[in-house]
Amino acid sequence: MFCRIYLCIKAGDSDLCTQQLAAVINAQIISERYIEKDGLSLEIRLNEDRDIQKAKEFPNGFVHFPYSIEIEAEHFSTHQTSVVDDLNKIFQLSMGY
Repeated sequence: MFCRIYLCIKAGDSDLCTQQLAAVINAQIISERYIEKDGLSLEIRLNEDRDIQKAKEFPNGFVHFPYSIEIEAEHFSTHQTSVVDDLNKIFQLSMGY
């Protein structure tokens, strides 16, 4: 399974985001932008299509946010409640809750 979540965070805040993500899902930080946990890999990436003005446009401006979290799960099933719970925590964190 692959998922991408776009993030509207300031440049330079990716390290803090990595630390927050790792803490929220109890994962290991591999590098400043890479996290792993039991077959779940997360990478915070700088968005090549970032554009401050286009990011403000509704409804599709989010694809121009400065960063994204790319999430890959090796073996995913909706019956794996821990993975679903972790994804829910990531969504909530990305929305600022």
